[in-house]
Amino acid sequence: MIPYVRLAYASTATANPAHIRNDLLQILDSATGYNSNHQLTGVLLYGNGYFFQCIEGQKHQVDDLYQHLLKDSRHQDITLLSYESREQLRFDQWGLRYVHFEAPVEHFFSQNHLAVFNPYLLNTTLIHPFLDTLYNDARNHPGQPNQALMALEASQSGYVMSVWDMGMVAAWILLALLPLYLIVTLVPGTSGFFMF
Repeated sequence: MIPYVRLAYASTATANPAHIRNDLLQILDSATGYNSNHQLTGVLLYGNGYFFQCIEGQKHQVDDLYQHLLKDSRHQDITLLSYESREQLRFDQWGLRYVHFEAPVEHFFSQNHLAVFNPYLLNTTLIHPFLDTLYNDARNHPGQPNQALMALEASQSGYVMSVWDMGMVAAWILLALLPLYLIVTLVPGTSGFFMF
């Protein structure tokens, strides 16, 4: 009897890019302890609003975790990409390893004629080479998951502002300009000082 299974799935994050870091930190924090207690291993990748995760371990443990993940509100459109029996664990050094989206992942997708990272496009022939890419990238960049998140933030070209944040900035600008408008329109002799 083969003792292990390996499951890989794709999903779409429900948080907007400006707030995904908090979700990633929560996922890594809870998964590290859970996976260690249940002898599960694996790797997680986030990029372009998508999650890709591979989980390995004993069948009943992997199945239980997957059923739990199906109910997690931090992602949606969960699609099982592969589920197979394994004689050995590939990611046995890691309870859950977070790999941040960078050049090796982009290179893999462009090399396989896929324009951008989208794990839903991974078919059964691409899963194993993609897992090799993630494994080698994580091995070449040792460190804690939080360090990977800090590196991800440092590599981002700029802050992505949410619609709520933009509305708040606009409200503060209007509140700041209101006293100037009142001064110009209500105080005699100042009309024409500003053009409104």
